[in-house]
Amino acid sequence: MKRELRFLVTQHCNYDCEFCHGEGLQSKKEDLLTPEDISFLYSVGREYFDIRTATITGGEPLFRNDIEDIIKKLNNEKCDITVTTNGLLLNKCMNIGNYVKCINVSVHTLKSAKYEKIVQRQNVFDRLISNLIEFRKNYPNVEICLNVALVDGVNASFEELSDLISFAESINASIKFIELFPPNSNGFVPLSYLREYLLENQFQSVPSLTRKEKYSNGNVEVGLIKIFCAAACDTNDPADYCHKNNDLFVSPDGKIKPCRNDIAEVDILKAVKEKNRKLTKQGIEEAFNMLGKNCIYEKEKKMERHFNVTVYVVNEEGKFLFIRHKKLQKWLPPGGHIEENEYPDVAALREVKEETGLDIELDGERFPRETDCVRPYGIQVNVIKEGEHEHMDLIYRSKPVSNCTLVLNEDETEGINWYTLEEIMNPDFDSFEETKKWCKKLSLNNNPGRGL
Repeated sequence: MKRELRFLVTQHCNYDCEFCHGEGLQSKKEDLLTPEDISFLYSVGREYFDIRTATITGGEPLFRNDIEDIIKKLNNEKCDITVTTNGLLLNKCMNIGNYVKCINVSVHTLKSAKYEKIVQRQNVFDRLISNLIEFRKNYPNVEICLNVALVDGVNASFEELSDLISFAESINASIKFIELFPPNSNGFVPLSYLREYLLENQFQSVPSLTRKEKYSNGNVEVGLIKIFCAAACDTNDPADYCHKNNDLFVSPDGKIKPCRNDIAEVDILKAVKEKNRKLTKQGIEEAFNMLGKNCIYEKEKKMERHFNVTVYVVNEEGKFLFIRHKKLQKWLPPGGHIEENEYPDVAALREVKEETGLDIELDGERFPRETDCVRPYGIQVNVIKEGEHEHMDLIYRSKPVSNCTLVLNEDETEGINWYTLEEIMNPDFDSFEETKKWCKKLSLNNNPGRGL
């Protein structure tokens, strides 16, 4: 998923919407970044992090007197620009249509009285609609997306949904419905409710390159989306999802805020004001590295354990068979995962055959019945990822049953050979210390016995 910079160019707004989250800013911010600062910061992001898009948001971004200059300068940097706005000031900033790719406009209902109650302003609805129609007339090729926060009792009736979608179609716009977060919010409506409505009304799912679900009836596109934290909570690892996918939010005072739920910020104002590309790059990099840290939605990780076999094949001369493991770049005995419903001793025979071409006989007793599995010599716990992933490794000793030619499995290994215990115990022999200890224990001279 492509990253972008989201510039919160101001906290000032001409509305006071009931469910505004203020882009997570938890303190008052001055508008310290100039148009030159913003375009410089974007240019660093483009050069070093392949960032190609930016969203201008707020507050209400059109509240800034220099908003057109900001957008012009970003456009000069070959930036694909989206402006997120309530649209009320669009008539005074109509020229931005010459430079932007898309405008996202919040239109939560088409009932004027209800709309004005939501935004807590009077006599604004008709001007908003007029602005949208005029913008479309002036800029037929600029994308318009209507943003709708889906709220029970406000706009979730089938009549309201139909009216909103029809209006979007009438001005050649798309429409995006946003699920409230968290799910216990007043008025919460799950996206599944709207998904069912769309499918029952001749809409079909269409491919999407983003986390937004897209549906179309051939005339209008409808998007369904959760806010980023909600989408992260749907994964097994919210912190990792955030770290790999989230955007960077730049506040108007020149700080990058990696998380809406954390007060931590990366201050790049001085570096940007001095036009210091190296320090600005370091600030962006630090912010990217902070994404997902201390995530309040992080889930308790469950330990995942896999059962494996490792087979020490020892020939009549007392030499051990080793393969050069491609991934680990170590000399190791043959072995691997026990497959579902597979006996461990059968897995041992299979792994050696697949990795070396040899048929072997396992050394170990079957007890108390001859039909039981061959006992391993031990079980070694290998930590793959601390607290999350372990391998329970059953250790077997075996001998070749014939003088078969060794066959290199080129998919997993890049070498195969017999080694004496003396060669294995040499400090220069590239293997794990645990492996060397097992070789010493399982050497025919040291342990002629059979299994546990």
